[in-house]
Amino acid sequence: MILVVACFTHNSTVFVNTFCVFVFFHQVSIADKLDIKPLTFTLLPGHVLYIPPYWFHSVRSDQSSLSVNVWSQSEAFLEMEKIFRLPIPFEEDWSDQIMRAATRLFLHQLVSQLHLNPKRFIRSLVLERYSNIMPVQSSVVDLKRFCGHQKTTDMALDQWTQFENVISQRLQTHRDAFLHSMKSDVLEINLGNFIEHLVWRILGDKRLHLLPVFLNNCFSDLI
Repeated sequence: MILVVACFTHNSTVFVNTFCVFVFFHQVSIADKLDIKPLTFTLLPGHVLYIPPYWFHSVRSDQSSLSVNVWSQSEAFLEMEKIFRLPIPFEEDWSDQIMRAATRLFLHQLVSQLHLNPKRFIRSLVLERYSNIMPVQSSVVDLKRFCGHQKTTDMALDQWTQFENVISQRLQTHRDAFLHSMKSDVLEINLGNFIEHLVWRILGDKRLHLLPVFLNNCFSDLI
C-alpha cells in the first residue's frame, strides 16, 4: 500500500512541498490555517494516480512495493524552458560587482512590471525556500560590496541612473514572455524559479551557496 499526499496553491512552490511532507510525516492538522488543501490517496495494487502539473506531493510506502512513475511535460513547463533559454541581457565585460548590481535592478523591475510587489514577492521566496539556512550564511560577505550598491560600483549618481534605464529597456523580452505565455495560476511559481536561475547564472557554481544571501539582503535599497 502506498500513501500519497498532494497539494496545490497559486502562490508557492517549495513551501507547498514542505507542507505536504510536514502533514504527511507528522500528522499535524494545520491545513485550516493556510490556503492549502492537501488530498490523501491510498494506492493499492493495480491503481493509477494522475497528479497534474504543479501539484507537489509526498509519497510513503508502508511495506515493500514497486511503483512505476511516468512524467509528461506541461505547456507551462515548455513555455518556461523557452524563457530559461533567453539570453541574459548583460555585457560580458562587466565586472562581477556590476553584474550583481544589474541582476538586482533587472529582477526588481521585472517583478514590478509583472504587477507584483517586489518586496513581498522576494521576501516570501526567501522565507519559503531558504529560511532554515539564512542565519548561517548572512555573515560571510561584505553585503554592500557583494550586492553591488551604487556607492560601491564607482558609478556617479547620474551614471547609476543611466544604468537603471539601460536595464529597464533590456528586460522587455523577458517581461513580455512571462505576460504573454505564462498563465496567472503558475506565473509566480515560475517567476521564483527564474529568479533562482538568473542569480545562479550570475554568481556561478562556486558562489551558489550565497544565492539566499543575495536574495535576502540585496534588494533593500531598491524597495
